[in-house]
Amino acid sequence: MYAEALVALYRFLPTEDALPLFSVCVEPERSDAVKTCAVRACLTLAEEAGRIKWQKPLDKLEDAMGLRLRNIFRSAGLRRPEIDQYGNIKRTAARPKATGPIPQLLSDREVLILGILSLWRTSFMFHMKNMTEQEIEEWVISADRIWEMPIDNSITVSGSSTFRTITETLFVASPTDPSYLDLFRFVKIAL
Repeated sequence: MYAEALVALYRFLPTEDALPLFSVCVEPERSDAVKTCAVRACLTLAEEAGRIKWQKPLDKLEDAMGLRLRNIFRSAGLRRPEIDQYGNIKRTAARPKATGPIPQLLSDREVLILGILSLWRTSFMFHMKNMTEQEIEEWVISADRIWEMPIDNSITVSGSSTFRTITETLFVASPTDPSYLDLFRFVKIAL
């Protein structure tokens, strides 16, 4: 329900008013459930962008969320606390927690990782935009550590599927596509 509220705010508020709401939701000290709401909102916006023609472009949202989502993924893979923009270590809040009618088998952190991977499969620009070579190398290390962690198999399969999707997108992209060089650089470094 909160994710749908963020979607509505993004669609109907001016961009400069909506983006800070997303940024606040993914701050390092927010709980994983709050971060998941923002990721689900981004996923909804990315999935419905082709169907809802009057929706604002996602370029500024990709800029605002891309680095934070990569940092969240990296801290989950390395099992370290997150670091804010000033370099201070921040602990993730324990509450609020995600609740639902059926008890979840996955932790809030695992659901957040699945959401981020799903978002990256849907719109890889949330992942690739403004990514440096060092960040690509860190992402590969984090992805390897998540692959080796004793976690639910759905996360391992989701990570594999995400990398496959990025690779497939490279193979079908035209060399004149603006994202082609980013995709090529990512796959080259990852291999």
